[in-house]
Order: sequence, then C-alpha cells, then structure tokens
Amino acid sequence: MGVRRPLANEGWSELDQTSVSMPTVLLIEDNDKLARGLQSNLEFEGYVVLCASDGASGLSVARQKRPDIIVLDLMLPDTDGYRVLRTLRDDGDTTPVLVLTALGEEADKVRGFRFGADDYVTKPFGLMELRRSTICSWRCSGATGRWRRGSSSSRKCGAMTTPS
Repeated sequence: MGVRRPLANEGWSELDQTSVSMPTVLLIEDNDKLARGLQSNLEFEGYVVLCASDGASGLSVARQKRPDIIVLDLMLPDTDGYRVLRTLRDDGDTTPVLVLTALGEEADKVRGFRFGADDYVTKPFGLMELRRSTICSWRCSGATGRWRRGSSSSRKCGAMTTPS
C-alpha cells in the first residue's frame, strides 16, 4: 500500500512523502466520540490508527502491536494514564507517548514528563496542534518508532536532549 500524498496546502512540507510510510498510532482514549473523530482525522492524514478505550487494553495493544506513537488520555476508566505511561517505561518501552488530556495544571504536565511523556497536549486542542505534536514525536524517534539513544541515558530530538 502506498503513502497517501497530501495536497501542497496540507502543511506536510517537512516530511518527504516519497521515502517514508506513515506511522501506526495507538490511541488510548475512553471518550468514544472523541476517539472516533481523532481516528478519522489521523487516518485521513495517512496514519494507521489502533484504538483502546481503557488502560489495560491500551497496554495489551501496545505490547502486541508495537505502534510507532501512542496518544494517551490520562483520565481512563480502569486506571489512570500516568500508571499506563509508567508501566510502559518500566517495561523498557521507548515508544513516543503524546499525552492528550483535560488535565492542564503545571503539576500534571510535570508529572507526565517525569513519568516519560514525550509531549503533552491539553484538551480542548486544535487538530493542527495535535498533528504538529504527532509529527514531532515521529521525527524525534527517527521515523522508526523508537527513540535514537545516545551513549548516555538521554533522548535526543534534533538539537534538544532531555534526560530519560
């Protein structure tokens, strides 16, 4: 299957669409209406989207399918997204995780980053903002779905390096 070529005005000039395939996104979101809307928009952009509506199934899909990017809500019905994120990182999973949540306090964001989030977007959000964050997470992973590791335990994204 080929990569869908976006129109010039879709803002994808930073990606070379001729040489890369779009990543698989795991969306862990309990709001069915929001999940369907995000899935539809991401698929329109060319992503392959897997969905889970709670933390346990999200962890299961992440372990079985090995997505390239995870979009994670923090307020899930069975467990909170922080625990999902912590479990992924404790298991050695380095898949980029973009937190997408209504929790917008500074303490929530700091906690998310401490637990291993790669980006943090608060609801309500714009689709362009989410698309930009998804592209950045994918590019920082080397477009392979896994972070490029340096000799130390740090993550490298362009000129930026953050401690793991």
